[in-house]
Amino acid sequence: MSRLLKIAVSSLLLWLPGTGVTQEHGGFVYRAGVVEDDLYLAGGRVQVNAEVTGDVLAAGGHVLVENQVSGDVMAAGGAVEIRGQIADDVRAVGGQVQLRGVVGGDAVVAAGDVVLARGARVAGRAWLNGGEVEVAGQVDRELRINGGTVVIAGEVAGDAIVTARTLKLLPQAVIRGALHYRGPQAAEIDPQAKVVGDIRYEPLRRHEMPEFSFAWAIVLLFGLTLALWLPGVAAYLAFGDCLLHTARTIGERPGVAFGLGLAIAFATPPLSVLLLASGIGAVLGLALLLCYALSMIAAWIVGVFFLSDAVLRRWSSGKQQRKSWQLLYNFSAVIAVCLVAMIPLLGQLALLGLIILGIGAIYYQVYRNFLVGTKSTGLV
Repeated sequence: MSRLLKIAVSSLLLWLPGTGVTQEHGGFVYRAGVVEDDLYLAGGRVQVNAEVTGDVLAAGGHVLVENQVSGDVMAAGGAVEIRGQIADDVRAVGGQVQLRGVVGGDAVVAAGDVVLARGARVAGRAWLNGGEVEVAGQVDRELRINGGTVVIAGEVAGDAIVTARTLKLLPQAVIRGALHYRGPQAAEIDPQAKVVGDIRYEPLRRHEMPEFSFAWAIVLLFGLTLALWLPGVAAYLAFGDCLLHTARTIGERPGVAFGLGLAIAFATPPLSVLLLASGIGAVLGLALLLCYALSMIAAWIVGVFFLSDAVLRRWSSGKQQRKSWQLLYNFSAVIAVCLVAMIPLLGQLALLGLIILGIGAIYYQVYRNFLVGTKSTGLV
């Protein structure tokens, strides 16, 4: 499975009910023993001391992974520490990330502080991004670093490619391949440090230094999530129960919502074009296109609220009435849907399906509440 697909599906499974994987969430989450499945955990503090036969996805204020994991580890948190024996890859992001175990595959880390500790080993490639990066362990293949202050005191079997403001090679450092580095100043290489291959330095002025890509990526992702989430927040604060009632229509009448939404989604654009081309109905055509665009935005909001409300009602009985919980779960739903939408073809189809369901739910409620309701009162 591709890395993006794993991340996207894992993020979605983390909060979807009834997925058939081992999942937990709470203030403090601890797992021990043997887990013969993928493991998905979220909490203020997450500790995995279990032998896991599948992948581990963990998110929290502090994440600690020990023991053995047969698959990948994907972790995010304020502080992330990997002490176990990881058979496959590690992907980690956080304020501080420490690798203190053995990684059988590649390690990709983005954090404020990154540490590959002495005694730790990455059997594949290591791509490290951080404000401060320390490599005291062993990398069996290529090492790539983008950081502010970088210190290498370990062993690298392949090439080391570094972009940093400050680079230091301590006496214990061994690079069996070449060292290529870029920065505003030459590296401080201790005479006892060993570099078998060529050493190539590319000077950069300070203003030419690339900013840490992981930081900008996180800011961009956060900004996009907010932009997609805030319209839903405004709609929920303005319409509240009406919005939730419309969203729940998807679960109550999925066939009706999908069929109606499909008809409206694919019939409206050509009808609008015909009206615009006729001349006589140009104003109506423009109005129809405007309503269509607004419907797409509203459908996104309704679709995401359907997902978050379904999970909240399943997992947190009694909390669904509190606006803060609705909005918190909705924010996580926006992130999960965005990640799933990044999956080629399948992700786009899933997003399209969610919007079609949202359109159908909206117009079904319009029909039910206004047209049918008006007739029942004898006004029509």
